[in-house]
Amino acid sequence: MIVDNTSELNRVSAPAARDPALRKPKLFISYSSRDARQHDELTVRLKPLRSEGLVETWSDHCFVAGEAWDKTIRRELEEADVIVLLWSAQFEATDYIQEVEVQRAVEWAKEGEAVVVSIILEKCGWDRHAAADYQVLPRKGRPVRDRKPIRDAWYKVQEGLRNVLEKMRAKSESP
Repeated sequence: MIVDNTSELNRVSAPAARDPALRKPKLFISYSSRDARQHDELTVRLKPLRSEGLVETWSDHCFVAGEAWDKTIRRELEEADVIVLLWSAQFEATDYIQEVEVQRAVEWAKEGEAVVVSIILEKCGWDRHAAADYQVLPRKGRPVRDRKPIRDAWYKVQEGLRNVLEKMRAKSESP
């Protein structure tokens, strides 16, 4: 039996995920390399949202060998509709993240060009930054790492992001 891969993939994927006319919001993930495991957990949680056609994601894991990283990060940040900030002590301590990514995210949000969503991984000074003016996940800033079981916190993050993306979709589809 010969299987047509394209037909089979189309059969199992959501129609919105493969509709080229439907614009999917672009989500930029900003995180410290020390929080790579939490980045990976977030990407797992975003996979169903990508499969449903709700979002496209970008993080430094998408780099292609030979790309100029600063130029690429700045371009991807400018093109993002949603900017996710994974807050931890390491995230706060990284100058590039604070001076380029967080600063631009807040500017972009103030201009109404992007939505900023902070995900609080651990207790840190996130609430003293300009990004604290925007909704955080999990709600009330309770750190993901403090929640037991931790998978419940990640589920709340996933559902919070789903709500943001579904609102964006509804807004883009309304006349």
